[in-house]
Amino acid sequence: MNKRFAFVPITGLVLLTLAGCGTIPKALGATHHQVANPIVNTSGAGTASKRTLGNSTVSTSATSTSAINAGSTSYTSTSGAKTTASTLKSTPTVSNSSAYANEIALIKGKGYDVVATKPNASVQTGSGDTLTAWIGVAMRSDGHNQYVFFFLNGKYLGTDTSKPSLEITGAQASGNGIAVTYPVYKANDSFANPTGTPVTITYTWNGSQLVPNKPYPVQFNTPSQSANYAHEIAVIESKGYSVTTQQPNASVKTANGETLSAWICILSSSQDGHNQRVLFFVNGQYAGADAQASLEITGARAAGTGAIAVTYPVYKANDSFANPTGTPVTITYTWNGSKLVPNKPYPKQFS
Repeated sequence: MNKRFAFVPITGLVLLTLAGCGTIPKALGATHHQVANPIVNTSGAGTASKRTLGNSTVSTSATSTSAINAGSTSYTSTSGAKTTASTLKSTPTVSNSSAYANEIALIKGKGYDVVATKPNASVQTGSGDTLTAWIGVAMRSDGHNQYVFFFLNGKYLGTDTSKPSLEITGAQASGNGIAVTYPVYKANDSFANPTGTPVTITYTWNGSQLVPNKPYPVQFNTPSQSANYAHEIAVIESKGYSVTTQQPNASVKTANGETLSAWICILSSSQDGHNQRVLFFVNGQYAGADAQASLEITGARAAGTGAIAVTYPVYKANDSFANPTGTPVTITYTWNGSKLVPNKPYPKQFS
């Protein structure tokens, strides 16, 4: 009799306890429709996890949270009283942060910097590839020297335009392409206050190249000369050379009205400065270098339309680096619209 009387209350207590585990106390700031401090199962498929919340224990089975398998991780996040669920693909993550680091390194190698650790825009192309876009700002500029750098599956494709923009407002996914918005500068606008109607151009990958859906807008204000020079210096430095001035050693207009500039550069790793090249630019774009590295280059100067004359000392046998005794040779490099053409061969050097 006593045994039967004692057994009934214990059973009732067990049932009441199990029923109490079905909800999370409202004192935790959540209802049964929300998850507070969610547990993510990362121990493998079919594994459940537990966590104690206040006086309640929440069990999470493999059916309610996914394990890290089949290339994906499911997680649940809570922000205030609102809960959202997201799925992050871990394939083809090499990882994303690693891929992005490589893209950032390439951009910096071209003399530009980015302000974020992930692209300004990323989109899946029609063929399923990943197209990313970064807005880069020239390192040595006042900020008004910008490009959009595009990558496909981490491989560099190129920039939005051949010449930098004063400013780029933004880039965002648009269908299978990336839409880039440019402010438009009218005559007499300051860099800080473009008054034209902004233009948005969508760049789409067609399987072999990026295709813009409209032409670049006409701008009545171009990047300052100092910004152009900063870009050229950045390119020079990306090639392992340095310069001693903030403007070219020589600059001249070509027959087509373009600007040909020349910089005497020193190999950055050179201990004594006796490893020099002349690097040329046309309208701020790298156009090439002189024939070979020289122990020294005496000077560069304008030599008529689209031409720059570079003078090289000539070293004879047993000459010291500081005292070349041969007759200096001047070579004139002329831009013919597609390449630089020297008027004579590079001098023979004996040292």
